[in-house]
Amino acid sequence: MDRQAKYNTSETVKSYIIERYTADSLVKFLKYRRLENNVDLVEGGHLTLLRTLDEARAAKADFEAASAAGLNLTAIRWIPNQILVEVTLLPNQTLYFS
Repeated sequence: MDRQAKYNTSETVKSYIIERYTADSLVKFLKYRRLENNVDLVEGGHLTLLRTLDEARAAKADFEAASAAGLNLTAIRWIPNQILVEVTLLPNQTLYFS
């Protein structure tokens, strides 16, 4: 929502597309050069840990805005707080993974 409010929907969508392209290109380059074992890089998505209810609300609003803007969000999974508490032993967290 912050990016969208500041730059407009079109520019926000473009920035996410460029971010994804850049990340994919970096991984392809490292694999092509057989450097993946020399770099501490985790491939497979974007992980965001939300520590407060305000952060979780803002993330949900961003998600809804991105969905309304037409971004493909089918790969995003919201992990419920109870599962996070069981796995991390840290209370009151929300997490999403894309």
